[in-house]
Amino acid sequence: MSNALVARCDCGNVESVTTEQPLLQLCCHCSDCREVTGDDFTTIAFFNSEAIGETGVVVERQFTAASGSQTARELCAECETPMFDRSAGFPTLIGVIAKQISEPFVANPSHHVWTKSRVSPVSVPEGIESVEENLF
Repeated sequence: MSNALVARCDCGNVESVTTEQPLLQLCCHCSDCREVTGDDFTTIAFFNSEAIGETGVVVERQFTAASGSQTARELCAECETPMFDRSAGFPTLIGVIAKQISEPFVANPSHHVWTKSRVSPVSVPEGIESVEENLF
């Protein structure tokens, strides 16, 4: 598949493929994202869920996000790499953890969200919109 964006877990057992570009990219600073990825914030690329093909077995961690939306993070059942974000707040979208998407994809987030939970000294780059809570 030419021009495909492919995301893979660390062990290669879970994969997603799409030929579409993300509809939204953001960096989330909430404690839930930090906990699941182990990073100071998580960059997520959101795609139309019907445009993504997925293979492999994932385990789901469900929780109520700070926004009040029911959210599920999907991790590879084998290596526990965080792969997907599914939120009732974005019912037609699937979030793909951007660092799992291989080249030629380059993350280009337009927003940093939940910055009130930001871990210092993380700073939001100039020109990127910063939102203290959720985007919508």
